[in-house]
Amino acid sequence: AELLNSVETAIERTSSAVWKQKDLRTDSQKHLEVKRTELEKNKWAGEALALTKEGCVPKTIVEALKHAAKELFIGTLRGYAIGFMLKGGLNFVFALLKKKTIIEAIKEFCSLDTRQFSRFVGAFIGLFRSANTIAAYRA
Repeated sequence: AELLNSVETAIERTSSAVWKQKDLRTDSQKHLEVKRTELEKNKWAGEALALTKEGCVPKTIVEALKHAAKELFIGTLRGYAIGFMLKGGLNFVFALLKKKTIIEAIKEFCSLDTRQFSRFVGAFIGLFRSANTIAAYRA
């Protein structure tokens, strides 16, 4: 009986400590959320996309333009690769599902439509990233 009582009191102490800790966590989380919302009032959603390797927004206009040119180049290449793999991959799979030969499926993969789509996606992503970098610059 004494053993049972001591186990029950230990469980009660543990559960009360856990509840207190949860209450502290929720209070600190609420405090952090309030701080985060105060900080986010001065920021815009695309700012994080325009950060340099150091994790900061470009300080000078020259730095912003250099970073924008780099983002234009890298974004265009990345977008071209993504567009080519998406459109070409789908064309390849659908060609195989239509029981075409491997050579015909590869021709579908590299078709004019695939190249045009990948150019569009590449240009869109590159221009967006470049414009976003320039927009993040604040004099």
